[in-house]
Amino acid sequence: RRLVIKIPDSAGSAGNLTLDTAMFRGQGSTSVRLHLLDMLTAMGWQGTFPLKIEIWEEQILSSPSVQIWIPDRQHGLPIIEGVYEQIVEGVAGKFSGAIKSSMPASMKHRLAKQAMSLAFLFQQLGYFGRCSMDALVTGSDYGTADLHWIECNGRWGGVSVPMTLVNRRLPKPHDWHVMIVQRLNLDLPPRPIETVIDCVGDLLFQKRLGNEGTILLTPTCYERGAGVHFLAVARTLDKARKLSREMMLRLTE
Repeated sequence: RRLVIKIPDSAGSAGNLTLDTAMFRGQGSTSVRLHLLDMLTAMGWQGTFPLKIEIWEEQILSSPSVQIWIPDRQHGLPIIEGVYEQIVEGVAGKFSGAIKSSMPASMKHRLAKQAMSLAFLFQQLGYFGRCSMDALVTGSDYGTADLHWIECNGRWGGVSVPMTLVNRRLPKPHDWHVMIVQRLNLDLPPRPIETVIDCVGDLLFQKRLGNEGTILLTPTCYERGAGVHFLAVARTLDKARKLSREMMLRLTE
């Protein structure tokens, strides 16, 4: 019923064009071609190929991202550093944040095992550095779910940067819950970062308060009024969500 055209040289959902196939029924090939060209050009497509065309999955249980460090072959095997569930919004599936995965252990093990196989292949081909593998878990329940790998990001990104910050700053980082919020499509009044800090100061991360709290990311987005970007870290998932909600209320009021 729905398809997606992916422009490979775009970051994340910026290159996604989702289509309801009903809009093309009864049209000839020339009409379809011209319609698609108009839509792709409006997205900024420069006429380069290849383009990736896939079915747009609809029965989605989770959109996980496996965060990996791939060392040079002589320095050991790839390292799975985290499994996060991406938060997406809109018809194009725009990334708006992520949270440490709460999927069943069996599914996380399956994800990590397959991601390790892919990472090992990349390593043998000569790649080293930061890498993330994005997937979709589809079906009616995790016990019978299908695992569909959709994208590899050979770069630092919206999950790996804050995840690494937490991993390096906190003792036993796997015991903590992390929620990343990235909403860069908002229309807010520009504010100096000092004003933003004053607004949310009591919510910010402080070691003396038990290593819980929030950390502001991408200061320029606040200064331009382009949106909000922060992470919340807490001992429980409920606390991380509560901190995130309070931050959003204060930063967008």
